[in-house]
Amino acid sequence: MADGIIVPDEFKHYDALEVDPHYARYYTYAYGGALGAAALVALPRLLTSLRARRAYTGLGLWEDNSPGYEALVAAEREKFPPSAPAQVRTGLVSVVSWLAALQLPLRGVNLDVGQVISLLAYIAVLVFCLTDGYNLSKNPDRAGFIALAHFPLIFLTATKNGMIQVLLGHGYEKLNWIHRWAGRSIFLCIVLHGSFWLATPTVLREDKRSTGLSALGLLCVLVASSLGPVRRFCYQVFFGIHVVTYTAFFILVCYHTEYAPPYIIPAVSFYAFDMFVRMLRFRIKDATLEACDQQMTIIHVPDVDGGWTAGQHVRVRVFIGGRCFESHPLTIVTAPRSITCSNSARGIILGSRVQGPWSRALNNLAREAGTDEKKVGVYSKGVHIQLMLDGPYGGCALDMARFENVLLVAGGSGITFVLGVLDDLVGRIARQGRLQGELTRRIDIAWCIRSFGCLFWFSDLMRDIADKSRQCGLQLHFNVFVTCLCNPEAVPPIPELTVTMDKPSMRAHLTPFLSPTPTDAEASASLPTNGGLGIAVCGPRGLTNEAQNTVAMLSPSQMTRLGGAELFVEHFSL
Repeated sequence: MADGIIVPDEFKHYDALEVDPHYARYYTYAYGGALGAAALVALPRLLTSLRARRAYTGLGLWEDNSPGYEALVAAEREKFPPSAPAQVRTGLVSVVSWLAALQLPLRGVNLDVGQVISLLAYIAVLVFCLTDGYNLSKNPDRAGFIALAHFPLIFLTATKNGMIQVLLGHGYEKLNWIHRWAGRSIFLCIVLHGSFWLATPTVLREDKRSTGLSALGLLCVLVASSLGPVRRFCYQVFFGIHVVTYTAFFILVCYHTEYAPPYIIPAVSFYAFDMFVRMLRFRIKDATLEACDQQMTIIHVPDVDGGWTAGQHVRVRVFIGGRCFESHPLTIVTAPRSITCSNSARGIILGSRVQGPWSRALNNLAREAGTDEKKVGVYSKGVHIQLMLDGPYGGCALDMARFENVLLVAGGSGITFVLGVLDDLVGRIARQGRLQGELTRRIDIAWCIRSFGCLFWFSDLMRDIADKSRQCGLQLHFNVFVTCLCNPEAVPPIPELTVTMDKPSMRAHLTPFLSPTPTDAEASASLPTNGGLGIAVCGPRGLTNEAQNTVAMLSPSQMTRLGGAELFVEHFSL
């Protein structure tokens, strides 16, 4: 005899509070597993960085106060065995690199093929968790639970200091696209949750309705203030609204549902850890501003000797007037003191291209101070200010020393990133004697500028790097392309410099590395061997997209001739 009546599945009551939290956990497991898989793919690069003792640098700027500081020379340090050639790579890493290189030719879609595939998988998991055996219009609770599950992911990819950045080998700016799409997903889930609840005849408690509608209103403000034009032209407004609204939003969500704290606590913990680390890394320093012209301001911070790696940037907060509330990312142009090729004074050099009110104010301050000093007969180089440095962050994910051949391409002020990578690479070879098994033999630099005057921005550093490269036998050549019809000005005397009135394609930059075997012996000696080609590009979106597609379209025979090619692109966009 049966113990009770068996109720058919179609007549069973759906217990949303029992079932839906499981789907929120499934969703959390899905994106957690995806991040873990990405970390496994990036593990060889992390291990290489740990082996070369470069993973520990870039954790914070420091100053060496000991007298007579000198960098260790090759004889004084343990030499590492040569790095493995770039072509020795697993098939999985090769496929991932190809997917990350191919850029979609769609206007407004700034994602590569690898990111698009990841995004489609993310959307598929989201749709499955929302709709599996469920009717949203009858019971919208599941959309609310899935929205809660987004909180840790959003904060994990928004913070500047976290383990995910270390494990993946990328700075926060490279993960920002995940943050944006997770934000769009949570907005969709909450809109579905709120609209379907309002459409149901079920009577909601007044506190549920008021807190839910208030949270939805705050989220709408948050999304509207996060649109691209607002971020680009009113970043400080965007940031202020962001901080205020998500704080109030979290409070309202906690009042709205008792299921929120398990997801909000990890998110707040990520943010608290990020703020704690940032406070440890803050540095208040004296600096000197010098205006090269009306387009570029050089910031020299003398009392910093190390703590960053090639291509990293710092967020700068200048204590002048009302500008102390703004911080802006500026790339460090030089390598640390123990590596740099620069013969100038110690410290770091930052380049600020005049683009908005903040950078224009710095340029005006430097130029006005210089004019006033000339009037009174006092001549000093630049104007002295105080600033706060936060960082460093980002950097070049590729170690260019693993490649026998290196191509660095810059557009406009992207030269700050390229020179940082170049100074680090040449300095490690010239000053430290290939201690870590550096393989590089040839370096080509291509810089596209609008006028000849841009050459004077960093001419001294370029000259020092060229001199050091000749001393250690490196083949280094600067190719400068002027894209504007302007009267040629005096070109600074920089060794191995070629200036051309042209705007070449990315394919043209790769041609010297892909040319067939030449007939003359001199050209044959200068051609690359199959020791791999490392490419780094920094500039506007059009330049980086072209570089990604050009490298992705290299044929198998061309890749074999090069010994493999890897690409890193850098561009600042909010």
